[in-house]
Amino acid sequence: MKSRIITPKAGFMNDDGIVSERICFPMRSISLLENTEFWAKFADIADTLSKEEKAKAEFDILVDALASWTVEMPFIRTYKGDMVSDELLVGETPANAVRKYFKECTPDLEKIANAVINAYNNRNGADVVF
Repeated sequence: MKSRIITPKAGFMNDDGIVSERICFPMRSISLLENTEFWAKFADIADTLSKEEKAKAEFDILVDALASWTVEMPFIRTYKGDMVSDELLVGETPANAVRKYFKECTPDLEKIANAVINAYNNRNGADVVF
């Protein structure tokens, strides 16, 4: 079973009106062990790193997780009025496409990667009612 995580990418106004884009990652379910190992990687980051080096290391962990959990080619979905179009990300494999998309550690890409992982972990969590 896979889970589609859709994260807002951008919304902007052009001459024809508002255009909204979202990046979509078709992702597989992960085990509890994989989830635990993912979060443990953050604890392994050395406290001796500078703020920038730590941010880059955390970004790399997020991108590695996205690359390994994405099962189909990610795509950008564009909404313009009533029209919807999809454009696949460039890459030979889903993991390669993820790595190419996140090739640089920019604030916007950090936000997108973090939002996708957080939404994915929230969706994977068990629903508990007391």
